[in-house]
Parts: sequence; structure tokens; C-alpha cells
Amino acid sequence: MWEYWVCGDPIAKYPPFRILVAPELEDVKTRRMLSSLRFVMLEIEARVLEHGAWLDKPSPRDAAAMLETVKESIAARPAAKRGELHPVEQLQWTSLGRILRDQKKMIGEDEENEEEEE
Repeated sequence: MWEYWVCGDPIAKYPPFRILVAPELEDVKTRRMLSSLRFVMLEIEARVLEHGAWLDKPSPRDAAAMLETVKESIAARPAAKRGELHPVEQLQWTSLGRILRDQKKMIGEDEENEEEEE
């Protein structure tokens, strides 16, 4: 999905998904899916930028290299399991979105607790 996000699909003549906006989509369900996808992909983009690995107009190979630089930091542990971290490519982007949202909530709660202690 990351490759489609940054490169699109030249064979099917799809632009990079990152340039899509909700009004361009026909139904509400598709708009919601774009919103969820955008959340996950922007998280990945932010991490790629932090690592200084972002490339403008990347090729599919470049996109894979960008993801590789942050893949370890995106590995996620599903809330229901306390086992090992799952590599990002083993998770569906919808599952990863839920996990990242939960992590953001937990981080936000931890920051609030730290502020209260001060």
C-alpha cells in the first residue's frame, strides 16, 4: 500500500494516493477508507522524514527503501496479544491504523499524567 501511496500505479494510470482528497471520491465508505489510510500513511511519512529518507517523486524501488528505513519503528504489537512485535508488512493497513491510534491515545494519556505530576 505504501508504494501506491507515494508512487501510484503507472500501469493502471493511478496517481499517488497521497494526492487524493475526499471530495474526489464517490461514496462515504470510500472517503472513510481514505481517511484511515491517510492516518497510517502520514504516520509512516512523518517517520521517513524524521530519518531524512524522504525522496520527492520516488520510484517503486525508492518507496521500498524509504519504508525499509522506518519499518522497525512501525512494528506493532496488537493490543490483544502480548507476544512479539509484528513486522509492518504482516499487518493490514486497517489493523495498523487501529494500533497506531491506540498507541497515540496511550502516549497522550502518559503525557497528561506526567504534566499532572509536575
